[in-house]
Amino acid sequence: MKKIIPESFKVFLLSMALVLCFEPIVFAYETFLCTGGDFIKNIDDDFGECVLYVRYEIGGSEYYDVCNGYAKTCYQDAQSAGYAVGQTPEIGAIMVINGWGSNTAGHVGIVIDKRNDNQEVKLRHSNWHLDGKVSEEWISVSQYPILGYIYCDGSGPSANENETYVNLRTVNGIGWYPPNKTCVNASQWYKTVDGKAIASYADNSACYLVGSFYINNILWQNVLFGTGDLPLECTQ
Repeated sequence: MKKIIPESFKVFLLSMALVLCFEPIVFAYETFLCTGGDFIKNIDDDFGECVLYVRYEIGGSEYYDVCNGYAKTCYQDAQSAGYAVGQTPEIGAIMVINGWGSNTAGHVGIVIDKRNDNQEVKLRHSNWHLDGKVSEEWISVSQYPILGYIYCDGSGPSANENETYVNLRTVNGIGWYPPNKTCVNASQWYKTVDGKAIASYADNSACYLVGSFYINNILWQNVLFGTGDLPLECTQ
């Protein structure tokens, strides 16, 4: 049976949102296995593509579930999936290089050392010489289009800078900022679990996700969040 929620319920829901949904939420970053010096494969071992090698050394999909395509997409993919990223090299982080010259796919490697005020980074990687072999090289960051670094333990420089308490308005696991805006008119959107923002959404499409919840001990299902952020029409 299709029902329209009475105005009194709407006021009740809005008051509950204002009371409950402005709690400070800390950003929680995903992590993967840090292998800054303990590697499975040896130098000159045959392995193949750089992405496959990095995933292998950090535990594969058991620890790291992104970076499945071109190397150059790994930075944005990791950021969207909730991993800490930034521009400062750290031991154990994944360096992501954009495509350059004839290499249109880009490159990834694991940071094992750094020097000269972070202007040179030593990588453990595969296929750097297009031979499919594992090797180590010092990379000058000024010579390659470095997109950034993905931090294994979630505590890299960008994580420290961004791990602040932010007031988000939340409804059914969706949070947005600023909280005084409606969901569709906000500027940032997040997936929240147990009071923590675990991933970001690229746009306001999450505002239209369908959910279920209780109103006055009545279960309402197939709830569509509209421009007002409250379930205006639903099926009991």
